Amino acid sequence: MGTKKEPEVLVVKKRPGFHTKGNVAAIEERLALLGMRRKTDTLATGCITVADVIEDARDESSPLHRELTWDDSRAAQLRREDEARHLIVSFEFRWVDDGGIEHAITPAYVCVTEPGSGERVYVKAPSIRDNGELWSEVITEAIAGVKSWQNRLLGLKQLDTRTMKAFADLTARLEAEATKAKTGQRKRKTG
Repeated sequence: MGTKKEPEVLVVKKRPGFHTKGNVAAIEERLALLGMRRKTDTLATGCITVADVIEDARDESSPLHRELTWDDSRAAQLRREDEARHLIVSFEFRWVDDGGIEHAITPAYVCVTEPGSGERVYVKAPSIRDNGELWSEVITEAIAGVKSWQNRLLGLKQLDTRTMKAFADLTARLEAEATKAKTGQRKRKTG
């Protein structure tokens, strides 16, 4: 098998699902500039810290300024919401084997879209498996995660054929599970 050629040009684009308020090109250019300010021997292309972004964004003329929340009460509320999300997902279900050793098996709460309201809510994980609509949503999000990791790894270094096949097989199995969950949900609704 021949070796794969490394890409000659890498283009930075905003990832799907991520939103910006300002000019995407200007934002990326500023982030690149911030990264170049912090070059090291091991990180020749530079790196960016959250503190670097916040400091630069304080300047109202920075393209990063509009991307952050400057109303302190609103920023505090958003931070509390992040803390609450972190608190909810910090718990997991565990099972204890015959030797008394605990094993983590799943987060205790999973974020899904509440049927009817469309609101994002957290549901205890075991109850999701019995709801075809929610289970299908979780599987669909898992597929997106697998594809995202596949793309990230491809971007960092070409993956070999076996690894690509493993990603494809996993995605196909997850898609079959999502279809099964949707079909089962439809049967329960009509039955």
